[in-house]
Amino acid sequence: MCYTTLEKHPRREQRKDSCKQQCKERYEECYKERSMDDIYTLTREENVFLAKKRWVESIYSGMRMENRNVTFPQTQTILEGINVADVSLADIQAILNMRDAWEYLLAHVDGTLNIKYLCELQKRVAYREALAWGELRTGSVGISGVTYTPPIPNPARVRRELADLLKAPLSKTEIALMLFTWITRSQLFWDGNKRTALLAANKILIENGLGILLVSDNRMVEFSALLSDYYETGNSAQLVSFLYHSCLLGLEYSPSEVSKSAPLKTSGPPSQKEKSLPMHPTRSSAWLKQARQINGITQKSLAEVIGVSTSAIANIEQRQRKGSNEVWAKIEQYFEEQ
Repeated sequence: MCYTTLEKHPRREQRKDSCKQQCKERYEECYKERSMDDIYTLTREENVFLAKKRWVESIYSGMRMENRNVTFPQTQTILEGINVADVSLADIQAILNMRDAWEYLLAHVDGTLNIKYLCELQKRVAYREALAWGELRTGSVGISGVTYTPPIPNPARVRRELADLLKAPLSKTEIALMLFTWITRSQLFWDGNKRTALLAANKILIENGLGILLVSDNRMVEFSALLSDYYETGNSAQLVSFLYHSCLLGLEYSPSEVSKSAPLKTSGPPSQKEKSLPMHPTRSSAWLKQARQINGITQKSLAEVIGVSTSAIANIEQRQRKGSNEVWAKIEQYFEEQ
């Protein structure tokens, strides 16, 4: 199938446009019901440092997304320039491709995010892997394990949808996550779509000092299940929520390095506080989330008023870290006074 074939069926195109409009309206309705504020506030230097620190993990994550048969130690060894006998040449090429794509991203993090930029990322991701690299897909493809068949990308439509997404009235973090889901389901390229999507999302996050997106190995099964469901339904709400709460990483500083002078900022009407908190905090992520929701306070506002970093709160809620006794003491004291 080619673009000229699509142009000969205007009714088919109208049906597709109608379906996409319905999906867009469903997305907007879902997003109205929740707020995904930016979690981290990093300098460019800090965010680039974080990306480089997690470089091997990020590349390995890209491999696991594509079900590549490599381990983390093998990935690390290959990136160090050492041959690994048990890894196929195709997998070695994929790892080195991902390395080159990350290097391009960090060198061009201020570049304009458009079709050309996405093609530059994919050109490095899928070098010698796909039928063609560095250009949009021009034929039909299927997705393993699902019945959904993505349409052949129309350049004008892709350009319009990308522009609309990037200027959506949402936090930059949520735009990055939505960009990831949009690229993966659109299947813009012959191969390497999830890896390209991961890089594109990280470009937005790093550019704006918002941390990095990384699906850890122990969350990969859950990620794959949610992604398959998204492919079939076109509703990205659950996948975006999972990525937001489980796959964003930042830097954590000691409380003494964070200013304690910021004023308290709360959100939501007083009626949200009608429920009562558990009598005895268990120092769990679930308790902390419940306490914040009842008091109508964001992660960032809570961090500011008790004098810790936003990442300290986020990491506890995402179960990345348990939190120090000092941080928990401040959290408990704050909610006891409310």
